[in-house]
Amino acid sequence: MTTVTGPPTCRNLIDPLDFDYLVKCLMEEHGHDHAMATRIADQTLIFLKVVGPRPEKLSPSSLVDQGWHLFIVNTVAYTRFCELVAGRYIHHVPMKTSGPLAEREDRVLKTVRVLEKEGYQPDHVLWARSAGADCKNCCKGDHDDHPR
Repeated sequence: MTTVTGPPTCRNLIDPLDFDYLVKCLMEEHGHDHAMATRIADQTLIFLKVVGPRPEKLSPSSLVDQGWHLFIVNTVAYTRFCELVAGRYIHHVPMKTSGPLAEREDRVLKTVRVLEKEGYQPDHVLWARSAGADCKNCCKGDHDDHPR
């Protein structure tokens, strides 16, 4: 018998109640329907799992960044997840300036390539150029360039 599986996710790395809470927050704070909020939450976890242990700076799309912002405020669940996937807290370090749109989009495209290289399937609607990170972030912490 063949078992059919979908693309890899990281949902199993978080308590189901915490995942549901993140989905609910995305719906309430940003007006997403349940399906879209679930997709954003899934991609947020994948993004953090992949970038957490990596030294280079990678950026989420603006939609994935929404998930990251809302996950961070659930401090207990977020800290637990970070310790599990990266062995440390994954800081969100905004940059002082976003730079030109093309540079922001290039950072997001680089992130998509890294996610694919790691065996994950980016949701291309959420990672599309029009969804490029716009919160003035490079969004990958623990660097010396943290704004002061």
